[in-house]
Amino acid sequence: MAETSVIYLFCEICGEETPHRILRGSISSDENAGFDGTVQCVPCGSVHSAHLDMEKPVKVPAIISEGSSSTKTSMELYPHELLRVGEEMMWDGHNLRITSIESGGRRLDRARAEEVSCLWLKNYDTIDVKISVVEGANTRSQKLTAAPDEEFAVGDLMDLGRTKVVVTKIKTERRMVYREGSPVEARRIKRIYTKRVNERVH
Repeated sequence: MAETSVIYLFCEICGEETPHRILRGSISSDENAGFDGTVQCVPCGSVHSAHLDMEKPVKVPAIISEGSSSTKTSMELYPHELLRVGEEMMWDGHNLRITSIESGGRRLDRARAEEVSCLWLKNYDTIDVKISVVEGANTRSQKLTAAPDEEFAVGDLMDLGRTKVVVTKIKTERRMVYREGSPVEARRIKRIYTKRVNERVH
């Protein structure tokens, strides 16, 4: 069974169904499956108690990729659980990210679990962060392996092999970050721009 830390509920503040982070409580898996506890709306941050009755889980065909290899399996999900491309989920001890959803021969951005004919995911325990390094008049690119929630900030010193660099700016999915002290999670980063500092790592 996929480990659920986020459930979709109607938020009175947002006026629509939104993802809610579970703060307290748990989802039972017996015949009378349901949830009772305290949740926080992800978009607006409001906190409230919630009760949700759930149906028995359904098996959803899934293909999980890791590097160049892929594994076919099935995941037990609640029928009305809303799945979205780009979202993360825990399964079998691994952090996964949904890359594609197929329903009735069509590719969708979102769908309920009961509507999904195949779910494509990739292992998201670690990700590759692209880095540009300025060395005088030259710029080279390389990648750094990081956990999705690892944070980077302008002004950070980083060791890349035997070279030490300082972060000068960070490109995210939506904007460029120039200010020091504004950390960005690796999962949000498109590229980190750095410049070499004179000190070498021994």
